[in-house]
Amino acid sequence: MQATPKKPCNATKINEEFFLFYLLFIVVPMALKSYFFIHVIMLID
Repeated sequence: MQATPKKPCNATKINEEFFLFYLLFIVVPMALKSYFFIHVIMLID
């Protein structure tokens, strides 16, 4: 890993962390909703 003065490592790391939180707050609720939906359909059937 080369430390270039143009792009500090901290900025990219913070962006990656925000991206991970973004994924967590969107993917996890979607997975929970789909799981709940499938569970309800199985209960109805």
